[in-house]
Amino acid sequence: TPAARISNWHANKLPNQHLFVGTSTQFCALSMLRFNIIFVDAGHMFDDVYEDMRLADNAIAVGGVIVAHDYSCPAWPGVKQAVDKFCAECGWHIAHSKISLVVLNKNM
Repeated sequence: TPAARISNWHANKLPNQHLFVGTSTQFCALSMLRFNIIFVDAGHMFDDVYEDMRLADNAIAVGGVIVAHDYSCPAWPGVKQAVDKFCAECGWHIAHSKISLVVLNKNM
């Protein structure tokens, strides 16, 4: 359940980790902050994922990474399409891929 996952996250977090659970709009309100890693597990439709990736791009610290979930999941083709478009348009690339996760680095 989502509550169990959040509880597990809190039980294992490190002091420098912060969990945001909410909407993209709520996340935008934090835009003054910069993060070293952003994990995007958005709605699984193309537009939702693409918007969340763009928001992550605006909130990531220099040298930070973006991790996207369900990238290779056949049930959610919009995720792969959005991540690929985001990379092509915004200067990111897939640095690592494992099962359904991809780690993105900014092209330097």
